[in-house]
Amino acid sequence: MAIFGYSQLAFYVKCPFRFYLERVKRVEVPLDERRHYIGTVLAIVLDTFYKSQRWRSANPLPLMAADVQAAAATVDTVSTCPWLPGERDQKLAEATSLLPTILDTLRQERLLGLRTFTELDVEIRLGKDRVVGRPDLVIESPAGEPGLWVVDGKAGGTLGRHVSTNQLRFYALGLVEHQRFQRPPDRAGFWWFRHGTVVWKKVTMATLDKFRTSIVETIQRLRDKDFQPKPSADCRLCDVRAHCPTGQAYLQARVAGKVALEIDGNLGVVSL
Repeated sequence: MAIFGYSQLAFYVKCPFRFYLERVKRVEVPLDERRHYIGTVLAIVLDTFYKSQRWRSANPLPLMAADVQAAAATVDTVSTCPWLPGERDQKLAEATSLLPTILDTLRQERLLGLRTFTELDVEIRLGKDRVVGRPDLVIESPAGEPGLWVVDGKAGGTLGRHVSTNQLRFYALGLVEHQRFQRPPDRAGFWWFRHGTVVWKKVTMATLDKFRTSIVETIQRLRDKDFQPKPSADCRLCDVRAHCPTGQAYLQARVAGKVALEIDGNLGVVSL
């Protein structure tokens, strides 16, 4: 039996050659955890928010601001960020500035006072293989009321950029196979912290079945060592592009105006 992280498979699908360079050949790449620092801190803050029932306070914001500092201290115990002078404080100030928007979104989307699971482990079984992952929030309405939602938080600055709906499909399948839920969520969404927006997606079993098949095919391609490069707009952010002639050629052609950037900017409620 093999266990795959969903993020591992998603990384492979985005560009098999980059996966080969970083995960198989182990090309040394600069690890800059600063990219994800705010998102990691806010995920811990949300976990504390629900477990400590911060919404019951008349004014949760001061408590949440203290939680930012506590979360940062936790992250710093395992982080190797090469901070520039004042840079860490700037990141924490930015995270704290997002708290009013986060609290407003929780209220507007009616995500308070419900049965909530943070950092819940989910998995799907594919024969002898397992694929595992962890959504940020799973929210269940009280017994007798309809409503099962899964939410993944995004701290990035551009709404709709560099995300794949397949991530939500995986979480939905994980809930179908979870002993407690055994059904797909009624809604699945990406929560863009900076914009105070949750982009909800509808979930259907028909598309989840197709997605399950695609995961099986992805695992087989990985076992077959299919590591063909897959040039895209993400090449400009690739840490190993210096080792990829195909990616370099793509970027040169883009600069010359011969190819267009591919950006997923679809918003609103769509059928998966």
